[in-house]
Amino acid sequence: MKGKRSPKHSPTASSAEPRSNRRTPLRAVVQKIIKEFETAEVSYRGHAGIRIETRSTGFPGLDLALGIGGLPAGRFIEIYGPEGAGKTTLVAQILAAGQDDGERTAFIDVEHRIDPLYLEKLGLLPKDDFVLIQPADGEDGFNIVQRLLDAGVKRVAIDSMAALLTKEEIAAANKKGWGAMPQPGVQARMLSHVIKIMTPVVARERAIILFTNQIRSTMSFLGSSETTSGGKAPKFYESVRLRLSRNAGKEAIGNGFWAKLVVRKNNYGPPAIWECRLIYGKGFDIEYDVFQTAVDHGIITRRGNYYLFRGMELAVGFDKSMEKLRDDPETRGLILQAIRDLKGSSLSEPPAEEEVKDETGDAPDSDRGTVDGSVEPSDHPSPTEEN
Repeated sequence: MKGKRSPKHSPTASSAEPRSNRRTPLRAVVQKIIKEFETAEVSYRGHAGIRIETRSTGFPGLDLALGIGGLPAGRFIEIYGPEGAGKTTLVAQILAAGQDDGERTAFIDVEHRIDPLYLEKLGLLPKDDFVLIQPADGEDGFNIVQRLLDAGVKRVAIDSMAALLTKEEIAAANKKGWGAMPQPGVQARMLSHVIKIMTPVVARERAIILFTNQIRSTMSFLGSSETTSGGKAPKFYESVRLRLSRNAGKEAIGNGFWAKLVVRKNNYGPPAIWECRLIYGKGFDIEYDVFQTAVDHGIITRRGNYYLFRGMELAVGFDKSMEKLRDDPETRGLILQAIRDLKGSSLSEPPAEEEVKDETGDAPDSDRGTVDGSVEPSDHPSPTEEN
């Protein structure tokens, strides 16, 4: 007589305990993750973890245009556009704003053309917290950036992405002459590899990497033929992309020109346009930006030809009122504070780090994705954004 066959063992029949009761509490899992993966940043239940800090550009109007009160720390930023638009000038003044706030800054002059005296005129002073470096090639430049981040440098400008020369290109030139053409896509592959490695380090150090970039023309017969150097990978890793150009639609300035900056990609705010005037030898006019931003948001009001701040008459006419602020640091400080209050905590100092103990992490920050209002420059930008 054959005995009864034992029922097959199945995982679902091995335990009568409901599956929900056998789950480890998420809090315990998070604590184990933090202990095992010490370099990982964890956000959980509203406690310290992943958050977006902001650093001022030094231009209150640009800070407001970015939507979060400044540039996001721990991210890659790109400023691109045609020649002579003020890209190098703008990144230098952004570094100078960081130096004024007590941050260590660095300017990586890949193009080997910057004038240190011009940087001083822009407010970037040759002190112990600033370094100017001209690397031999792109790989060396990024290795230098790694050392600078380890030393606590918080703002690094790389001018420019288009000029990053790879070791492979140098080897081809040494072997076959300067006119030798390397394999296509050499620079793009190098950038794709390096930026991928840099991303978690830059985020952990809360540093800002500012790229300038040049534009190129493609053989496109549909839409815009404008593109930028470096391939497609940097565009995905960069949190903010800004297109800077001369504003041909504004009245000409004898000692400078009007510039227009279009926020083409912004993971943390809506699309926007910022306009300012650039004065030759002095850079973008910060005093103009402060005054115009205050007027645009009703902080400074107008009565006839007079401009008033909190009922106090400044002067007659725009230019004289602006000069009044330049000579009155106390009033200027009050106006700047009023502009900062427009965004509340977004323009405030970031909260102090909290030590993760029993419950860890922070509520995930809102990431709006690519909010550029149209498309990337390699596709079909709006005709209104072209000069």
